[in-house]
Amino acid sequence: MAGVITASEPSWIAPFTGLSPRAFGKLMTVLRREGADAVRKGRPWGLPLEDRALLVAAYWRTNLTMRQLAPRFGVSKSLADRIIDHLGPMLALQPRKRFAKATVLIVDGTLVPTRDHTIAAQSKNYRYSTNHQIVIDADTRLVVVVGRPLPGNRNDCKAWDESGAKAAVGRTLTIADGGYLEEKEAEEKKPYDLEGDPLFRVRAYEAAKDLADRNPLTFTPSGPEQFPEFIQAIIGTFQHAIEESDLWMHLWRDDRFVSERAVQSLFRHTVWHYCRAVGVDMTAEANAGRGPVDFKFVQNWESRALLEIKLASNPYFWHGLTKQTVQYLKSEGIKRMSHVVILASLL
Repeated sequence: MAGVITASEPSWIAPFTGLSPRAFGKLMTVLRREGADAVRKGRPWGLPLEDRALLVAAYWRTNLTMRQLAPRFGVSKSLADRIIDHLGPMLALQPRKRFAKATVLIVDGTLVPTRDHTIAAQSKNYRYSTNHQIVIDADTRLVVVVGRPLPGNRNDCKAWDESGAKAAVGRTLTIADGGYLEEKEAEEKKPYDLEGDPLFRVRAYEAAKDLADRNPLTFTPSGPEQFPEFIQAIIGTFQHAIEESDLWMHLWRDDRFVSERAVQSLFRHTVWHYCRAVGVDMTAEANAGRGPVDFKFVQNWESRALLEIKLASNPYFWHGLTKQTVQYLKSEGIKRMSHVVILASLL
């Protein structure tokens, strides 16, 4: 039909979907894989899948009514409504449930004009709107979480919690504007338990110094060919102290193993004494632009090495071993990297 919006004309795709024709084609492949175009009983759809997806995108993006939208695609109001009800849930964002360790998110609220006054409320733009909390990945700029719609007169700090967006991101580092500070200021502040020291911040240095004093390392690398031996020597000393000495006691709290960060802290304080003695520079959380590596050791340009400490229970263990390791080596221009894997269990 002439004069209607259709995906067969590529110029209509970007304005209503924000996607290139190629990306739109990939989206159609995913929808077909999920059964969006499966043969079903009853009358067939009056539009191909591509046009149906474009109709849903146009409905969401323009906020047009069915009376306004349907003629532009050459269909009836009832068919446009059925298309949105059927295809809308398949196009809806699936919230992320897990985030990588170094992920940084950005959250902000936006007001969406809404005709349903049972949900909407008059907001600062004097229109009936709903408050939507949108969370994106700071690196990819892709939306990862959208909170439940709330009345538009809710401020962002309350909507952040009540919409479920805060629970969805968990403890992942999230950046927000000043409108979210009210929530942080209202939170009850609990002092750190210095006696229990759950994060091993108080006793780490003393335990590490005691280990270094009882297990002195006399090996000093004299050149690049001996530098790997030095790295293996400090790893071996740390391993011996845990498996054959009493250092393991510092890694358990109430029958639970401490966090990976606590193990890294103990290792850092221990190795610092050895590195200082032989003139090796150690940097924790060194970042060459593609994420921080746990430890970087440097004696000179030819004598450099990276080291990662991971708990075997870490859900991202294999990703770190097969993906992050390769990227760290490329970013730093280093050919050698060691991994220390901690496997803890109660006998």
